[in-house]
Amino acid sequence: MSKPFFTKYGQYISNLAVSFLSQGCTALSIIIITPILLNALGSDRFSSYGIILNVIAFSAIFDFGLSIGLLRKIVHSPGEAREAINSILVFYCFLFIISIPAYFAVYISGIGHVEQAVLPIAIVTGTIVIQNILAIFFDAIIQSTNKIYLGRSIKIIKTVLEFFALWYTTKFASVLFLLLATTAINFLYISIMFFFAKKSFDFEISIKTFSISAVFDNIKYSFWYFQHTFASVLVYNAQIILLGNIADKISVTKYLLVIRFYDVIRLGLANFTIIMFPSLLRLQADENWIYLKDLFIKLTVRVSIMVIIVFCVILAFGKPFFYKWSQFNDIEISGLFVWYSVFVALLLIEHVPTVFLSALKYNRAPAIVGIVQGICGLLFTYLLVPYFGIKGAVIGSLAAFLLTNCFYNPVYLLSKINGHIQQFRQSER
Repeated sequence: MSKPFFTKYGQYISNLAVSFLSQGCTALSIIIITPILLNALGSDRFSSYGIILNVIAFSAIFDFGLSIGLLRKIVHSPGEAREAINSILVFYCFLFIISIPAYFAVYISGIGHVEQAVLPIAIVTGTIVIQNILAIFFDAIIQSTNKIYLGRSIKIIKTVLEFFALWYTTKFASVLFLLLATTAINFLYISIMFFFAKKSFDFEISIKTFSISAVFDNIKYSFWYFQHTFASVLVYNAQIILLGNIADKISVTKYLLVIRFYDVIRLGLANFTIIMFPSLLRLQADENWIYLKDLFIKLTVRVSIMVIIVFCVILAFGKPFFYKWSQFNDIEISGLFVWYSVFVALLLIEHVPTVFLSALKYNRAPAIVGIVQGICGLLFTYLLVPYFGIKGAVIGSLAAFLLTNCFYNPVYLLSKINGHIQQFRQSER
């Protein structure tokens, strides 16, 4: 009995187990290092550091959706993918060069509250951004063979090394030194990712074979993945940048602490769905639409039950730990904690149709709706924070979500899958 089970689900179990181990290391790192950073930097520099990290996270849009698009191409058109990889990598190098003056302009304008070492921080920001983009790119190549566990295993090593690098660097109480520590670890990380990506799917890198038309063709192919990424950073990262300009630094610090606490939970529980991505690509290639629908419904129910249980436990027993960990215990942060828990719980349930839509490349309409959600969230934040304080940011995000993707994405996904099932049944008659 056990042999057929592991033959059928062994890859999924391996991917899931290592993904959870990776998230566990990330969670432990965040839980331990955050109060250390807060004590070393103080509220002002901690909020600045948090805003800079969100500028870096926001810059994920400069991947232009090419990594996810490439993952689909490797599965469906490996010949085209091999030709595209070289041009995309060279394109990213050019992108890094032009990003430096852009980040310098951002920081000199006051975003991030960078008051000293503006040019070095701009250079390091551009470096970390391109490192993150390359890491995701190489990870997509590794994922094409459904070896998610391999990329996650390398991520565990990176997380451990980065934790100790940041812990050591906190004694300098410098935002720049913290960013430099991350940069140094990232160089090792992407080197290892490149090695295993090349073993997973052989490709060559040469500026001589660079083709700008190939880059534009792949950007066009990945356009709606880019729009989806843009919508995501509007929801998760642009708001922090906005808050840095309309709220006081103590309030921003509280908001960052709540987000970092719940990011651990959000990213961990999201593993159940995200590791299905390569499998969904293959099910689509096999046109197994009935199984896809059944899988979606079962996964949604299971994730919903799990999310409800986890967040009931967190709301019942997690507050005392959070207060001690964050070093804040007041009415404002208590309200943030409760409202953000509701928001994250709904996001995790909605993450199931989001992954399905992305894998099946039904992301045009959801991406547009997602951008509307992000814009509404920013608008509501701007309007509500002056009246409700920092809690208004969460209320604004939650309201925008309920009005858009929360209901639209699952309905849209089912309508697309049902359309394929209907076509299949008609063809059989």
